[in-house]
Amino acid sequence: MMRVSAYFLIILLIAMNSCINEDIETDPAKSIIGKWELTQSGNWPNMMATTATGYTEFCSDSVIRFFDYKLKKFTSIGGYSIADSVLFFSQIREDNYEIITKYKYEFLSKNKELRIDNIDLLAIFNTAIYRRIE
Repeated sequence: MMRVSAYFLIILLIAMNSCINEDIETDPAKSIIGKWELTQSGNWPNMMATTATGYTEFCSDSVIRFFDYKLKKFTSIGGYSIADSVLFFSQIREDNYEIITKYKYEFLSKNKELRIDNIDLLAIFNTAIYRRIE
């Protein structure tokens, strides 16, 4: 009887240890930092799978850049900021005019996916889903 209880206790401790929750970042300004590949685009809920041609990187200094897999180089896209549940993208045109685009965002799958929905513009596709990559 004592031996069965000891085995049960060991199995219980192992099971409890393997079920420890990983910490999930709750600050969106920190959660967005990293590399993201576009996996789906469309008009929610009608989404289409896409083949990634590169990845978008949100840097800690509020710069967004795109790495093109074929060209093997980065292109600066602009800047970003997050406020009041809105993701703001900013780009400077050749005539130094700043274009700001607003998106509603949502982190999914324990911050491993990012859904953004265009707020202001009429676009062919209003929703994009990205997955975090290493």
